[in-house]
Amino acid sequence: LSGSSWSNLSNGTEDAIDWRLDEGGTPSANTGPSVDFNPGSATGNYLYLEASSCFNTEGILESQCITLDSVYDFSFAYHMYGADMGELHIDVQHNGVWVQDVVSAISGDQTNVWFTKVVDLSAYTGSTIKLRFRGITGPGFTSDVAIDDFKFTPRHYWTGAVSTDWSLAGNWNRATVPTATDDVYITSTPTNQPHITTPAASLATCANINVGASATLTVDAGKAFTVEGDVTNDGTILVKADVTGIGSFIDNGTIAGAGSFKMEQYLTGSNNAGTPNGLFYYVSNPVVGATASSYGVASGNKLWSADEVSQNYPQITNGATVLNPAQGYVARMGSTGVLIFTGTSFNTGNQSASGLTRTGTTETNRGYNLVGNPYPSTVNWDDVDTTNLYGTIWYRTNQGSTMLYDTYNGVSGLGTNNNLSGAVTGDIPPTQGFWVRVKNDESTASVNFTNAMRSHGTLSGIYRMAAEEGTVRMTLSNSTASDEAILLFNENASDDFDVYDSHKFWASNIPQLYMNEATDTLVINGLYSTSTNPVVDLGVKLPLAGSYVLNATEITVVDENVFLEDRLLSIFQDLNLESSYAFSSSVGGNIPNRFALHFGMAVTGLEDAGSNVGIYSHGKQVTVLLNEISAGTIDVLDMAGRVVHTQNVNSERTTIELSTASGIYLVRVETANGTITKKISIQ
Repeated sequence: LSGSSWSNLSNGTEDAIDWRLDEGGTPSANTGPSVDFNPGSATGNYLYLEASSCFNTEGILESQCITLDSVYDFSFAYHMYGADMGELHIDVQHNGVWVQDVVSAISGDQTNVWFTKVVDLSAYTGSTIKLRFRGITGPGFTSDVAIDDFKFTPRHYWTGAVSTDWSLAGNWNRATVPTATDDVYITSTPTNQPHITTPAASLATCANINVGASATLTVDAGKAFTVEGDVTNDGTILVKADVTGIGSFIDNGTIAGAGSFKMEQYLTGSNNAGTPNGLFYYVSNPVVGATASSYGVASGNKLWSADEVSQNYPQITNGATVLNPAQGYVARMGSTGVLIFTGTSFNTGNQSASGLTRTGTTETNRGYNLVGNPYPSTVNWDDVDTTNLYGTIWYRTNQGSTMLYDTYNGVSGLGTNNNLSGAVTGDIPPTQGFWVRVKNDESTASVNFTNAMRSHGTLSGIYRMAAEEGTVRMTLSNSTASDEAILLFNENASDDFDVYDSHKFWASNIPQLYMNEATDTLVINGLYSTSTNPVVDLGVKLPLAGSYVLNATEITVVDENVFLEDRLLSIFQDLNLESSYAFSSSVGGNIPNRFALHFGMAVTGLEDAGSNVGIYSHGKQVTVLLNEISAGTIDVLDMAGRVVHTQNVNSERTTIELSTASGIYLVRVETANGTITKKISIQ
């Protein structure tokens, strides 16, 4: 850049008045500034037109010739305060011809405040130009016009001189990586088009961004990009996804341009080895105008909406069907790969899913509506504005090739860990659909999203939380899958259904664990205290007869003994000493009260019983020794809980000959001191 001095034109021939250098306020009251623009000092200088006795008069300030050796913006501050205020015009001379009003003229009273204006000079890059201000006073003396702080700022534009890495200084014309105050320009000229390779922890950002025709900006999978200002896209902006995660894009201004906006979603297909045909995903659309063709519905992939009223899933077969923002959909892919949402803009601003329904008040499966994250970034359920909804959301997740559900309660902040990678939080990743439920006494509801709720999250596609004091996490598992339920003790919770409780969302063909509270079946059960709830029933729903394991994966209940009771076998197990309990069931289906958790139960009786009872086996012979105990009952049970032998005893030594098949059995001895159960091996 060369040439930056300015001068007034000749009065009487080229204009009528001159721009004056001033400080501390103009002579007339109720017009003109009292301080300069920056730093806002009464001793700082500025230029102004004095309107007194010069009504409706033009003053011109013109630059010398300026050579633009790069892409520049010209900015200035202006102050136009007064009831009689006139006008301010900015012109550019190029190739000897003046182009008037290269930005919109400013006119009328702008109040007693300094403002700034930016003039785009990119069209004149490599040329020599002149600039001029044309100020015109108004019809009265309260029309003093002032200007200050002229700046030529070289734009941050992409050269790709070294690579495609946005965060490498050598790829930018100014040899610095853009910051949140830099405007960025990307053209199609460089062979290396930019990729955002920066994770959310060291965020890539800029002020405003302009992606030119045929240019492409790519946000890589698991990476994040924030535009603090406006987005103008006449090329392509692409946010990628792969098996490791998904990219994230946030704009804090407006989005404009004739270009293409694309966001990928990575899904595992149903035809892969070890993957069942029932591999369904809950998805949502982050792009304006994206259609069902994004999911390849014409080439074998499947897409459904969810209808709460009819309890059906209407299939979407027309590829031209527009996918609504904030609505959830069910997708199943024929093969693993990346799908691309394509549209005219990313969803931004206020978005809502309204008209959510509950068509019955007693049915356990009523009121569930499938909604979705409308943005190309994470939103947090804790921030989302809802009407007439419970504070819980349900995700579809998977354990290997098995599909099941994770639950998050927005009041307690507790989430299940059925994905086996950590308990979910309220962070909802981009392109994620999820279930919400309309309250039992309501018929309609809504979910409302705003830009303020967006974040870049962790970008792994799975969101985790730390341990919460006062909880017991229990899992039920077999060789195929596991299912978690959470018990929470909180002084703000009640012992009836309230905001700390989350309903159970049932899956298919897996072992499932739950708790009951009156007529509600829960996966997260919030209760007031262990003193008011010393016993909590655990229900199990088993896909078939077989072997299962109950496991206490987390116990943060302070100063309490926590025992698991198997009521069928009369077994008590201290979960603080042994967290896993293996059992068998001779039947599948729903078993609501075989198990229970006991809190604060004294262990003395069990210890006394154990110290006075000896149980031994050899071959098919079982020996029970009762020390200082004169009477009791002995039961021998198989691992399905069936009693295969029982007898009363009234001596210190009892020997039992069994004719059962070889295997593991339970010997249960009940005495006046309590009950003791021990596993034995019969050969």
